[in-house]
Amino acid sequence: MHVATMSFSVWLRTWAFITAQHTVLSSGAGGSSPAGPVLVEPPPGLLTFTNTSGAVLGCLARGDPPPQVTWLNLDHSPVNNIPGVREVLTNGSLMIWPFSGTDYRQDVHAAVYQCRAANPTGVV
Repeated sequence: MHVATMSFSVWLRTWAFITAQHTVLSSGAGGSSPAGPVLVEPPPGLLTFTNTSGAVLGCLARGDPPPQVTWLNLDHSPVNNIPGVREVLTNGSLMIWPFSGTDYRQDVHAAVYQCRAANPTGVV
């Protein structure tokens, strides 16, 4: 019996939400001023990928001090790693691993994700 591999497109929407939570901190004489995070390369608003290709969502941010990038679900809960399915990489990217058509998960493959970059001076 031959089992065909199905390849289909899945939609993944990403949304970078921006808040105005920047705090101005004073610095000592001659020092550089801290800078709130700025998204240098935000994730796309919509990403289409196939189950055989998977996808990597980048979220490159800069600031002083360097911001920490985290991924959130639409309800603002943290995105958890699911081995072999979804993983937040050490560089801040979100990896959706290739999967078989029968392993489709709506909560992962058709979800809304938010990229968040934060440092002590602000949140983007």
